[in-house]
Amino acid sequence: MLEVGWQELLVIAVVAIIVVGPRELPQMMRTIGLWMGKARRMAREFQNNIEEMGREVELDALRRDIDSFRRPLDPFRIDAQPSDPAALPVEPDTPPAPKA
Repeated sequence: MLEVGWQELLVIAVVAIIVVGPRELPQMMRTIGLWMGKARRMAREFQNNIEEMGREVELDALRRDIDSFRRPLDPFRIDAQPSDPAALPVEPDTPPAPKA
């Protein structure tokens, strides 16, 4: 990325002291540090949100894959179930087998 050596830092420090002055330099550095902290937190939050979205997409794809494997294995699966539970078919009661 950005490579800054000690010579470049020295030039930046001298220019900052000349432009801002030695009295306001600590306050300016503190303000810059706060801004950089906010920028890092925003970047970290953005990255975490992107990763979470990726995990959700992967989970959705995994669920679809699992459903696609289950359908051929379950021949009695009913995709559209009635909304009224009373409309479900009821199995007839079978008497117990006679004892021998």
